[in-house]
Amino acid sequence: MLRSEMEKLGLVQDFSMVVEINAAAPVLRKPSEVEGLAQRIAQFASVFAPTLGADPARYIAAPELAARGLAEVSGVTINQQRPGSPREAPALVSPCVLGAVDGAIRDAIEEKEKSLPDYKAAQAFDEVWLLLVTGESLAQTTDAVIVEPFRFPSAFDAVYLLDLQADQLLRVDDGVEK
Repeated sequence: MLRSEMEKLGLVQDFSMVVEINAAAPVLRKPSEVEGLAQRIAQFASVFAPTLGADPARYIAAPELAARGLAEVSGVTINQQRPGSPREAPALVSPCVLGAVDGAIRDAIEEKEKSLPDYKAAQAFDEVWLLLVTGESLAQTTDAVIVEPFRFPSAFDAVYLLDLQADQLLRVDDGVEK
């Protein structure tokens, strides 16, 4: 989307841009809001395009971005494309936060384990499994690729993570017999 908006303004060939935004930002949950954000970022970039020269990349921090109507964006780096340099992507937006991913899963399991006695008492189940789903929105803070090496102890008989964006199902519990 951002590339398309930049092309409409004739900006793609002239410079590259890195946009920093929190993957949990509410604006990333609806495609229509993302489109509006892309338009606003492209308009913002068009202001700086004529001022770029041979200087190193220009970084615009959150306070200036908020003052210009981009409160959702935490940083933008814009730099001039040098003639003959390898073609760079015109904009990069990180789709996920690389942080305490294992903590988010651990918290989700612990929260659900509070209800485990109720689940077992309500029905005569031999096993109770937990399915955690991520990737339903455009941005996600738990990514199957990052989580794959982790294993989490749990009172559940099995714990699975379904990543809708990666179309991947992982077993993430420690697999210890209960």
